[in-house]
Amino acid sequence: MAHSTLAASEQKAKFTEKKYLVTLVFVTSLFMLWGFAISMGDVLNKHFQNVLHVSKADSGLVQFSIFGAYAIMSLPAGFFMKNSVTKTVSCWV
Repeated sequence: MAHSTLAASEQKAKFTEKKYLVTLVFVTSLFMLWGFAISMGDVLNKHFQNVLHVSKADSGLVQFSIFGAYAIMSLPAGFFMKNSVTKTVSCWV
């Protein structure tokens, strides 16, 4: 009994295998780059206002549009994922 418990605790989870390392690094890098790009938009906002002669209200509208798109598109994306992708993925497993 103790031997089977020891063997089960020594097994690695599938996602920690070395063959998934490249995928993990790629996805992590994409999230880092995405966060960097979003952060740079806030930093460069004042410079864009000066160069493009845009008012603070117009600049705020651009920011609202970018983040509002996340809220608006999350509903259709969730519906799409629920109805089509899960059926495809379940066939792979």
